[in-house]
Amino acid sequence: MASNFSVSSGFEAENPHNGGRQHGSGGVSYLGIAISDPASPFFIHPSENWGQCLVSQPLTENNFSSWERSMILVIDGKNKLGFLNGKILQPPDDSPLLEPWNRNNKLLLSWIQRSVNPTIAESILYVTTAIGTWNELREQFSQGDSFRIADLQESIFLLKQGTLSVSQYYSKQRALLDQLANFRSIPDCECGVACHCILASLRKDHMNDKVIRFLRNLNDSFNAPRSTIMLLDPLPPINKVFAMMVQHERENNLLPKPNSGSQSITNPTADSMAFFTRVAGTNLGVQGAGQGFKKQGKKSVCTFCGYTGHTEDICYKKNGYPLVINPRRRIHQDRPTTLLLSMEKPPLGMVQ
Repeated sequence: MASNFSVSSGFEAENPHNGGRQHGSGGVSYLGIAISDPASPFFIHPSENWGQCLVSQPLTENNFSSWERSMILVIDGKNKLGFLNGKILQPPDDSPLLEPWNRNNKLLLSWIQRSVNPTIAESILYVTTAIGTWNELREQFSQGDSFRIADLQESIFLLKQGTLSVSQYYSKQRALLDQLANFRSIPDCECGVACHCILASLRKDHMNDKVIRFLRNLNDSFNAPRSTIMLLDPLPPINKVFAMMVQHERENNLLPKPNSGSQSITNPTADSMAFFTRVAGTNLGVQGAGQGFKKQGKKSVCTFCGYTGHTEDICYKKNGYPLVINPRRRIHQDRPTTLLLSMEKPPLGMVQ
């Protein structure tokens, strides 16, 4: 593919003081810096890995926003971003910078190829410039179609804290908001010191929306601080609100249990079923009212409550009573166990 890029004004090929090419410690220079200098964007360290994947998650059809952000951070840290944003364009054929430019171009092409999934890599295999590949990927995947925007908006409104900690909930919500902002960004104000446009007001409303959405979907245990903050005018910034909620969570011991890291809410009926299924598997039978539980054969003694007929690991006084109705029905070990659960008090016949 023939390149149609012009020569950047940054290429300083002639030096009027020596009548010819610029020469420094490394010979050819760019913007007064020798290309052999590590500060030069043309410098390639000998240990640079050409086959490296620069990001943890390669590009797919649905993650361009986060992928682009991660790629820019890494490439900018390697001082190569100018080759992708148009600041360092292809020099003319007679320029001494052409060869080092080609090496950097091929290095970036290799990095991009290995940072996308195989299907996408195949589609950009024959693009000969890194900036051309970068722009093509942006055109293919950065356009926020209406369906993607609708999905993000719905996810933001449906996201609730549930069993998440405040930090986990905030991180999930912020990731969704950042993706949406990539499609619906607010332009920067160009008015200068005396601003006469409405962009500042729009930006303020946008930040207030983040605070309101964050507070609205917190659990009911945050009602008191939430009401206090919502009455403030103006609303504090989102970072300050987040810090206040974390402090309230810590002071009131509202942190989730170690095993409750998901958003799903525990079902007490399901928990009772799981516990009582374990009890039924220990060859216990439900006896008549007032007789309690008896083990077939030798009686066992609970080390927790002192009663016979059960052990400590299935003791109701220690582990809680199952929600069982119809306790007079016998359940034999050779018959399928069927337990009906209710939300009422434990039956009087369950004696330990």
